[in-house]
Amino acid sequence: MNRSLLLLLAAFALNAQTLPPAALQLSQPNAKLVIGIDLKNLRESPTGKSLSAQLESQMGDLQQQLGQQAGPVAQLGMFAPMLAQLVNDIDYVLISSPGGSSNQKNPPFLAVVQGRVQTSLLGLVTMTGAPQRYGANDIYQSTGATPTSLAFLSQDTLLLGDPASVRAAIDRQSRTTSALAPALLARANQMAAAHDIWFAALDLASFAGSTGMAAGPASEINGLEIGLGLRGGMQFDLNLNTKTEASARQFSSLLAMGIAASGSKGGDPQTAELLNKLRITTEGTRLSIGLSLTEPEIEQFMRYAQQQRNLAQLTNGAQLTNRAQVTNRAQVTNQPPATPPPPARPGKIRILGLDEGDREIEVKR
Repeated sequence: MNRSLLLLLAAFALNAQTLPPAALQLSQPNAKLVIGIDLKNLRESPTGKSLSAQLESQMGDLQQQLGQQAGPVAQLGMFAPMLAQLVNDIDYVLISSPGGSSNQKNPPFLAVVQGRVQTSLLGLVTMTGAPQRYGANDIYQSTGATPTSLAFLSQDTLLLGDPASVRAAIDRQSRTTSALAPALLARANQMAAAHDIWFAALDLASFAGSTGMAAGPASEINGLEIGLGLRGGMQFDLNLNTKTEASARQFSSLLAMGIAASGSKGGDPQTAELLNKLRITTEGTRLSIGLSLTEPEIEQFMRYAQQQRNLAQLTNGAQLTNRAQVTNRAQVTNQPPATPPPPARPGKIRILGLDEGDREIEVKR
């Protein structure tokens, strides 16, 4: 294969967009981090449908458990149906951020949300107050030290982020090409091609203030990619791009030691089986970790997890019963002694427990 053909294939691969074009056009042009969530594919894939059915079957128990809690936790149960509907209405979420200074805990960010968003969120959003007009769009903004803005570009596209990022995205609506830098776009497309939930960052130093990665071994990491796919099974990938080859080998050794230590503790067999399936490879400054599971393997792990939950519930129930029995015994034991009957009068014998009651009989001497 000649060089020209190779270059042509490489250019085609770079331009073969697997991400929603509209979301790419709106993303931040100076982004150093991108996160994608393909909820539509998660809902429609066989593995996603199976997991969704499992979650729905447990939703009632979760709402009941949340309702039994005190304080704000109890209110979460009320929002569970709303969150479930929202997940069904959203198709794709693309989040981008340029990072910030080393001491900036809340760097700018922009989330482009696609789906039936206006139907699901407009009523809830309008409860925050009157919007601010910006061009042809209304922007709803929260209050506080770090306000967040929200704007509906159409019935199926929503912007969420810090005020400056949302306004800049509104200004970019007329773009026809991706706003992301080519290097980050290439990594994002590669992750999105095989994963439904993914993360790609080429410069983690820009997020040192918000992630705490400015010191220690984490400071040796330049780039990070994480992906989870549920497409006819499960695929998990984690890639570290380190500053030196020595750092990549060091991370690989530390990870292998951690896996070996976990396996030597004699934990449950399912965890040991998962650890055995991990693939760890290094190539230059890149460390890759992968895990693949087929649909039957996922179902096996889910059955095992359900069995463990059932066992934990039975154990907790038995413990509560034992505590109640111990408490009852303690209450019985701590009861004050019964008051003895008064002694018989002189010259009398008292007989207790007769059907007609206690009786005194005169003793003749």
